[in-house]
Amino acid sequence: MSTLERKKDFKKTIGAEDLRKRREEVTVELRKGRRDDGVARKRHDTRGGFGEADGVNDSDRMDDGASGSGSQQLGGGQTGSGGRVSHSPVYLEGMQARIDNVSSDVAALTHPEESVRLEATVRLRKLLSIERNPPIHELIRAGAVPKLAMLLHGHASPALQFEAAWALTNIASGTSEHTRVVCDLGAVPALVRLIDSPHSDVREQAVWALGNIAGDSAKCRDLVLSYGAVEPLAAALLNPATRPAMMRNATWAVSNLCRGKPPPRP
Repeated sequence: MSTLERKKDFKKTIGAEDLRKRREEVTVELRKGRRDDGVARKRHDTRGGFGEADGVNDSDRMDDGASGSGSQQLGGGQTGSGGRVSHSPVYLEGMQARIDNVSSDVAALTHPEESVRLEATVRLRKLLSIERNPPIHELIRAGAVPKLAMLLHGHASPALQFEAAWALTNIASGTSEHTRVVCDLGAVPALVRLIDSPHSDVREQAVWALGNIAGDSAKCRDLVLSYGAVEPLAAALLNPATRPAMMRNATWAVSNLCRGKPPPRP
């Protein structure tokens, strides 16, 4: 029997390169799954607005997007068997009405009175926090992203910065296309600056948003790196006064900045 004929009797083995590629694909899928789980928990965060979490344990605050027991969802839905959340018809009708009012709320983001801007931002943030199919595309189409990005700047109150950063976090947690819109419309440099905010809630929310963005793709990761996110993140990690929640968020964001193919430049 010839060598060629003998080879036919053996199963074709998987080469080392193929095995490596398969491992990378599985790893990416696992990371995406964990990211989606974290995003879902973040959407259902039952905290109130800026500063309302003061006085509670760090584990009850911005802890990887967890919302305590997980049984209470935004909007008063009830968790049934299998962990699915059901909402009343009244709630669903009210949510549809809020979706219909997206354009007016987006327009209010540039209102001369800050209280009006803040109320509109909170409404949009809550709208983006619904469990299934949040209206990210509708908000993008209405022009919300550049206006929310403008609210991150220093002239805005910390409460407004916090709510705007939270809304942008939820937009960036959608599809890769949604994340690119957040990148392309100027939110990243403002979010990087907010890592040095004197307000802990604002800092944590900015880091969460940047972690979402950096974890989407190598291009988004490199954009975050280009605006110098590593230095303030490292400072937060080295600061003994940093809260545990911020420490976890910053560690997660840094890990996303170190991942992806091709690897980031040194």
